[in-house]
Amino acid sequence: MEDTKIVKKQPIRVLLLYRTFGPSVNLCALLQLEYLSEQGMISFKHTRILATKKADLEWAQLVIFVRGDGLLDEWMAKVCHDAGKKILYILDDDLLNVPMNLGSGPYYSQKSVKEHIKKMMEYSDYFASPSTILLRKYGSLFSNTFRIIEPSAYKMERKRANNDGIIRIGFAGSSDRGSDIDAILSEALKQIVNHYGDKISIEIFGTETKISKEIPCKQYQYTESYQEYQQKMYELNWDIGLAPMPDTGFHSCKHYNKLVEYSAFGIAGIYSNVLPYAGEVEHGITGLLCENTTDDWVNKLTQLIENKTLRENISHYCLEKAKTAYSIAYAAENFAKNLELMQIKSVENTKIGFLGWAKLRGLASWYREKFQKFGWKTPFIAVKKIYQIIIGEV
Repeated sequence: MEDTKIVKKQPIRVLLLYRTFGPSVNLCALLQLEYLSEQGMISFKHTRILATKKADLEWAQLVIFVRGDGLLDEWMAKVCHDAGKKILYILDDDLLNVPMNLGSGPYYSQKSVKEHIKKMMEYSDYFASPSTILLRKYGSLFSNTFRIIEPSAYKMERKRANNDGIIRIGFAGSSDRGSDIDAILSEALKQIVNHYGDKISIEIFGTETKISKEIPCKQYQYTESYQEYQQKMYELNWDIGLAPMPDTGFHSCKHYNKLVEYSAFGIAGIYSNVLPYAGEVEHGITGLLCENTTDDWVNKLTQLIENKTLRENISHYCLEKAKTAYSIAYAAENFAKNLELMQIKSVENTKIGFLGWAKLRGLASWYREKFQKFGWKTPFIAVKKIYQIIIGEV
């Protein structure tokens, strides 16, 4: 009888590339892929694009880009595409339709930046997003698509009590989100502060707001280090989390990440009753849904401030969700299932050309396009970014 040898299937080799390491990279790909690597389900590497070596690209079978929007992203995608690598492009925002009134609007409105994004889509085989709307909108451009589950990055068994009797109410978000606070919450926060005074503390982490200059408010600067961000969130230990969201087509494409994030820290959140939170927040269980009116925000804030039992029940249920439906393991298993459906085959003996000149061109292009956003501040911003890249902070 002839012996039959069983050939063990080799895990696919996955390379994650990013220009800067922000929350999107961490939550849309890195946490899931690191988990799968630890389980032996994939071989995995990740690196900043400017630090990418030829050997990295030659090694990879699947190359993943998160929010790639620059010339260097585009060039890297083309190199990988021409070499026969499979490419997965991940977006958690509709970068082709960023409103001009947002801080990043001037950058993404540039024709060159839009072309980079379109080229990224052209060179990519697969597309993934936390947003079902984005999957429907752009999915037909790719051979396969799937929905990413963004996990809770922080694990906490139970929430610590604030023993000073002060109820901490906070918002955490990027620099683009300050206008949402001002537009949706200003009047409600004024009324709440006037009514409760020093029994509450209003805290804003990561963005500048006008309302913070009109009411007693603690401000905490944004950090690009996600580890520092997570540690700060733990230290702040908010009782109530704010998640205002405008009702626009652009914002409806966002992920309900505040629900996931607040859940990880056992924070009872109040969420605008619009997409993406509508349909995801279990009202009264994982948080409170709120209409974008001053009266309703005042009512929902009052409800959570006055009802300690409700706050604690929501906190408890959220921590349980963070361990299950929002867990890294659950999100990673979803990612693995979709990688399996891609049926990525080995690509051997591929050679990649010289990268140095492309990196310099990409950096110059980034500098020029950032000028549209930062104006005369660009030299300072660019020097700071280059320094952070050199020392490996971003």
